[in-house]
Amino acid sequence: LQPFEPYLHIPVADPRLYKYCEWGFERTPIGLTTPPLQYYTLENHGSCALQYHLDLSEVEALNAASFGFDVVTCLDNTDGELEPGEAVTLRWVFNPLEAKMHTWSVP
Repeated sequence: LQPFEPYLHIPVADPRLYKYCEWGFERTPIGLTTPPLQYYTLENHGSCALQYHLDLSEVEALNAASFGFDVVTCLDNTDGELEPGEAVTLRWVFNPLEAKMHTWSVP
């Protein structure tokens, strides 16, 4: 890492289950009226501020394909800035309609 270069650290979930830069939600039963909050933290390990933006287009497509039901929802601002050493924890809701593996990217 060069001086004054931003570095967004994306923690990896259990490396036995996920590849580099993959992450997964906890298993969530179908039909919960109040599904649990799930958390994902973005960290700036660089020496300068960095801007981030989460592209939720695949999440929106997943929800649209699920009869317009919000299977996945990010409750926090998807744009922001992190100062060096700063982190933001994003709150997500995963509320599946059916028992299957759901996959999407959030670049």
